Amino acid sequence: IYAMSRRVYSRQRAQGDNRTNDQIIEEQARLFSLHTHLENFLYEVPPSLIYAPTQDLDSYPAEKQPIGDPFIGFLHMTYHFSVILLHRTYSTHPPPETEHKFVTYPHRKLCAISASNITGIAEGLLESYPRYVFSYPTRGVQHTIHCLAMACTIHKYEMAHADDESMRESARLQYMLSVDIIQKLSSQSPSAEFSKYYSHQSTAAEKRMSAPVHYHHPHHQQPQPQQQQQLNMYIQP
Repeated sequence: IYAMSRRVYSRQRAQGDNRTNDQIIEEQARLFSLHTHLENFLYEVPPSLIYAPTQDLDSYPAEKQPIGDPFIGFLHMTYHFSVILLHRTYSTHPPPETEHKFVTYPHRKLCAISASNITGIAEGLLESYPRYVFSYPTRGVQHTIHCLAMACTIHKYEMAHADDESMRESARLQYMLSVDIIQKLSSQSPSAEFSKYYSHQSTAAEKRMSAPVHYHHPHHQQPQPQQQQQLNMYIQP
């Protein structure tokens, strides 16, 4: 999914919204294949690892339920991160209509619900377990922070673009909750910048954000203009 996302963004930078017919077919086939793999994951998860709100594709904000084991929470958090990674670009740049009958997905809705599930799972883990459980994933607490940061981008988008006021308000509350959880977890982050930012949010962070940044390039050369070329979605990164 990550490889496809990079290739799609590379093509987007080079071609904008223009796609050849072959590119459309390749991209849609890959989208269908990857989304099907994610669906199969849900169907194949054993009962002991099920987190019911993941199955609900209609509720925003997503329902929050007790998590019987931290591993279950991290498993489903990673699943929802993958859903957003796959569908996010199509929320704002949907595939063009063609004569071919491809499966259509509610990209923006899928992203919003997955973002809400990430927020709910992180909140549930924080309420039910000691904070050291967030070090269980391979990337430690950064895994949860990364997922929450992705969820924040979706909540913030819904705050500005949701169809009705109640959903915009729900998105605002979800966004604030996500940021609050990130702040609570930041003290365990191996990133010194992350920890300092939230430890001195009112002073040091403001100074750092307002201070000018100067770069010195002793042998600066003008970059050569890239040749314009049409990229297919499988261009090597």
